[in-house]
Amino acid sequence: MQKYGGWVFISHSHLDIEIVRKIRNKLESSGYEPLMFYLKCLNDDDEIESLIKREIDERDWFIFVDSENAANSKWVKTEREYIYSLEGKKWFTVNVDGDIDFQIESIIKHLKVFISYSYKDRNIFNMIKDKLIEHDFLVFDDGLIDEDWNKKIADGIKDVSKNGFFISLISKNSIKNHEVKDEIVYAKRCGATIIPVIVGDVEISNFYYLILSTLQTLKIDSEPSEEQLNGIVNYIMRNIDYKGR
Repeated sequence: MQKYGGWVFISHSHLDIEIVRKIRNKLESSGYEPLMFYLKCLNDDDEIESLIKREIDERDWFIFVDSENAANSKWVKTEREYIYSLEGKKWFTVNVDGDIDFQIESIIKHLKVFISYSYKDRNIFNMIKDKLIEHDFLVFDDGLIDEDWNKKIADGIKDVSKNGFFISLISKNSIKNHEVKDEIVYAKRCGATIIPVIVGDVEISNFYYLILSTLQTLKIDSEPSEEQLNGIVNYIMRNIDYKGR
């Protein structure tokens, strides 16, 4: 299992702890780092502990475990009202009466990103990857592949085609790279959400004109600024179909 980022805060009633453990295990098996708290010293009349509040401040993504227990918990209500009060927080909902595995798999698929690039642009890949991980996305890193490279690349692209995102870095290096071309063709065939990112001044070939004709492109410098990196993250966040804001 690649460890390539991803933190998520689980908001739940302590009475649902067994179901929450199942959610935690599913997230961990998919490469995520779930944050859940089961503090026996807390009751419904306690204020939000500084530890939990600090973790909420640091996280972008939340899973609300909805149940009758959660609906009747003043603690859960207080916790979620604090999350609602903060800018930029986003959440998914898991219903304890539904198929837990299916719901968690659906959530994770929305937060996966595959970046197609030329190895000569590895530094730019790392900058985008680190920025995405900073915002709790799961980023496929082909640098961690030690065997069956072609199969794992294909599997990674198919994986993000189910509600995730495929970023194609189009640079002076990648337009000469046949593997990068093959990856974007395969991503399109799989129905992936493709985000073309044009790096620096590039003379776009007819091949890419055909690919890009129906897609919105983003542009960054060969040494991208913090603002440009954040722009990529913000674009993805705006295009995620999540329950929340």
